Amino acid sequence: KFIVEFEKELQTIDPSIAIPYWEWPADAEAPHNSPILSSKFYGGNGNPTDHCITDGPFKDFWLQYTNNVSPDHCITRNYARDGTIPAFVEPEKIEEFMQLPILGDFSQKLEQEAHNPVHVGVGANFQTMASPKDPLFFALHAGVDRYWFEWQKQCDEQARDLRPNPQDMLMEPWGTPITSVLDTEGDARG
Repeated sequence: KFIVEFEKELQTIDPSIAIPYWEWPADAEAPHNSPILSSKFYGGNGNPTDHCITDGPFKDFWLQYTNNVSPDHCITRNYARDGTIPAFVEPEKIEEFMQLPILGDFSQKLEQEAHNPVHVGVGANFQTMASPKDPLFFALHAGVDRYWFEWQKQCDEQARDLRPNPQDMLMEPWGTPITSVLDTEGDARG
């Protein structure tokens, strides 16, 4: 829902905008060499001093905070291992996860073994709750949503098997029942 809501907001400015997804397992062996992390797309690693990204279209973008706790600053990245990012989960593992028939098992594997290491590997702001301030966040999560969609299509019944009672589960801050986003055939933009 978060990605869809953000995309809808962007479309109020330009109706042709669509958030691209990052197929990060395709970059599993050397994520730091991904075209996505090049100056042509989202920019790469931050500099060694303040970790501000040094290239790409967002290099001079400053994040503004409204909570008066964090000062405004640049988009930061600090690759986890001396300017490189440790390997991500490989595509074959994702395929294994996609075969898991139980929602909780699939969700846990996708979240913990595939998604979380990307946040940690990119580092700096990307491994904090401020990660949505980095445009790369949306490409990553659009990719997560794509895997979720593909899994739902093949495990339709299990995808709706939420316990204890899905009608009682609301997504904050929207107050929307979680069941409203489980339809893989409907229009999530509603």
